[in-house]
Amino acid sequence: MGWALKCSRARGARFSTKQKDYLSAKFQIGERTGLKADPTSVVTAMRKAKDVNGERLFDSTEFLTAQQVASFFSRLAAKKTTNEDTEDDDEDEDHTAHLQRENHLQEMRDNIVTSMSIQNAHPIVYDSFNICELVQKSKLASFSIKLLQEMCSSFGLDISNIKIKRKQPYINILRELVKGCKCQLGTVK
Repeated sequence: MGWALKCSRARGARFSTKQKDYLSAKFQIGERTGLKADPTSVVTAMRKAKDVNGERLFDSTEFLTAQQVASFFSRLAAKKTTNEDTEDDDEDEDHTAHLQRENHLQEMRDNIVTSMSIQNAHPIVYDSFNICELVQKSKLASFSIKLLQEMCSSFGLDISNIKIKRKQPYINILRELVKGCKCQLGTVK
């Protein structure tokens, strides 16, 4: 028996359904757009995430670490690949090679996306909200004015000339943004 102190490793609590839903939405957006979310940026976004009323989605006890987010995304990706392909050949070597290819592809995607304008991206996404879908279903009116302002600002849209405290001017600006999207032009696969 050594002199080292016994370490009582605390068992982590399971993710809440709200956390799972948020992370799954981020993962699905990444799958659809080809822009896989970086765990550290997801953690930052999670701390700032707001619901449709403009209130914080998570309190400080529900914040996750980048490692927890990365592990969750890894499990989702593993589920996806096991559903698509049930064969496993020399898993360790393939996994390492796959990770290297994936990292290279991610860098290439990031470079391409930074060179693209917002109108060429589909779907147009703010946090975990699909703006294209919200405009199509006329759901933007359910958001608070503050959140609509944040959405417009995040896309670099000029809202300085809006002087009234109404939702409609912000909704109109977001509708104009979505008009240039592939989904509105009918060029989405």
